[in-house]
Amino acid sequence: MSTHSPSMSFTGALATPHALATEAGMCAYRDGGNAIDAAIAAAAVLTVVYPHNVALGGDLIALVHTPNGEVRCVNASGWAGSAVDIVGLRATHGRWLPTRGADSVTVPGGLRGWEALRRFGARLTWDQTLRAAESTARDGAPVAPSLASHISDPENADLFGTEDFDRVFRPAGRSLRKGDDFAQPAKDNSPSARSNPSAPPDRR
Repeated sequence: MSTHSPSMSFTGALATPHALATEAGMCAYRDGGNAIDAAIAAAAVLTVVYPHNVALGGDLIALVHTPNGEVRCVNASGWAGSAVDIVGLRATHGRWLPTRGADSVTVPGGLRGWEALRRFGARLTWDQTLRAAESTARDGAPVAPSLASHISDPENADLFGTEDFDRVFRPAGRSLRKGDDFAQPAKDNSPSARSNPSAPPDRR
């Protein structure tokens, strides 16, 4: 995107697997944000329209090139819970953890990763950053081909009939298909979960 106006000249680039996420990131730029704001805004929309690849319960790893030329890594990949019985897990599962169930779960790191990224110099408030994701969750968006394929994948058949999966991805007992309206009003409640959603980034 290139923007030229009497008060602003800017060139930036952003790539995501979904047009709505890309647009959210570019809007963050246009609203006065920087690459950090754009990346988080885009990722937030992906949790709505591309949840099989980017989820609120997932992780984050990012490389940040700071203005002074330094490259920093934010590793927000989830750790195992502090009370995990490692010996017990190995005795039960051997060398490889299962793909389903409580023993496969790690502590989600993605949201803390967003928080860490913002400390590198984000300019927008949380409300501004998450606005596009919240409106997309509330108003809905067409199911992407990749998501539809993932929902119907036979590897996920064991999830059919589980309450949360069916509520989101199989409403009325039918798997969502490409182009179906996909709204997630529960994800539109994020501002109420933040103590001060309009606060500027904490750069401690």
